[in-house]
Amino acid sequence: MSLAPETSRQVEHLLDVERFDDARRLLASPLREAPDDAELLFLAARVEHGAGKHAEAEHWVAEVLGRAPEHTGARVLRFQLLLTARRYAEAEQEVLSLLRERPEEALLYALYARLMLETLHVEKARALVDEALRLEPALALARVLDALVSVVQGQLDGAEARVAELVRGAPDAEAVAWTLLAVLQSQHRYPEAFQVARELLRARPSDPRALEVLVHLRAITHWSSRPLWPLLRFGWGASMVLWVVATFGLMGMRRVAPRLGSVLGLGFLLYVIYSWVQPPLLRRWLRWRGF
Repeated sequence: MSLAPETSRQVEHLLDVERFDDARRLLASPLREAPDDAELLFLAARVEHGAGKHAEAEHWVAEVLGRAPEHTGARVLRFQLLLTARRYAEAEQEVLSLLRERPEEALLYALYARLMLETLHVEKARALVDEALRLEPALALARVLDALVSVVQGQLDGAEARVAELVRGAPDAEAVAWTLLAVLQSQHRYPEAFQVARELLRARPSDPRALEVLVHLRAITHWSSRPLWPLLRFGWGASMVLWVVATFGLMGMRRVAPRLGSVLGLGFLLYVIYSWVQPPLLRRWLRWRGF
């Protein structure tokens, strides 16, 4: 039994409005009657993916590909799940396999560009985005990736406004922007991350998460945070090393040159106080002052 066209349209609508429980209930009976129908299984995978249940989505994708190994939709969804799990090598193999079969498919170039951008292969991402836009200039994913690549490359002329516009119009674009922001932060590329966060806030001015991230990044990149760079860059590890070096270094210095040791000890104490006081005060000031 295949899913009736009207029921299929209902499931698609429920996916669009994120009513995933209703979509599951609608699919339950057809799946019981036709458990080997690849399209039914694929719809079930899409429901779980939309609901953020990635393990369940992987299960359904495996069920689809076990019955229809060449199912393009399931393979694309598998790529997206691998990307979400940061299994980048497997994701690249999947999208390259799809591109060999469909070399004129703009979406595949855009998906590959997203992978390259998340792994910060920016030049390759740019080439792939350009190819996707050549094949399909109106492709939404390619357009948002085009703007994000420009931001990361420092080509800000018009790119920032395009990011905000695209994020407002497409939830997928917002997800891509948040993922890129997380990657840039993990790589300590704070100026580029700040630009992306600023456009997310422009697109969603009432989003407290975007505001908090932007305040955090602006504080990190502020000139007054430069003395704290080792602590910001290396976190608790830097703090521990600093304490150990300062403690034993000052103990030794006081034996050799007591006056100099006292001066350095006072300097270290002031630095510690600064590292405690500056971040919260700066963040409070930034919230009051704005951007």
